Amino acid sequence: MKKKIKGGITGKGFKPGKSGNPSGRPKSAKIIETLKNIGNEPYNEDYTKLEYICKMVVENALDGHLQWAKLYFERVEGKPFLNHSISVDKSNDQPIKVFDIEGVNDDGNYKTLALKDKDK
Repeated sequence: MKKKIKGGITGKGFKPGKSGNPSGRPKSAKIIETLKNIGNEPYNEDYTKLEYICKMVVENALDGHLQWAKLYFERVEGKPFLNHSISVDKSNDQPIKVFDIEGVNDDGNYKTLALKDKDK
């Protein structure tokens, strides 16, 4: 049996105990900061760009657009947490008979069939 090489064939791959991304995920702070700065710029005399976007979300939701209402509530209240649990009572668990096959008993065992004599 061939000995397994650490780090794959080239030896440059992942090695045990070493992260493939030691620097971690790149920071997105600069993008967020830039978006906030743009959002705080004036849109018109009454609103900043961010305030105007929020106003449009509410107005569209009030006009009956469900996607906008969903967006509004998910941002204000948070997305709903769905927890599904199913419990099954297996105390009376019985197989379901789907086919009635000639020669097979209800318990799944084969019946002993007497061969018919064609001469009689």
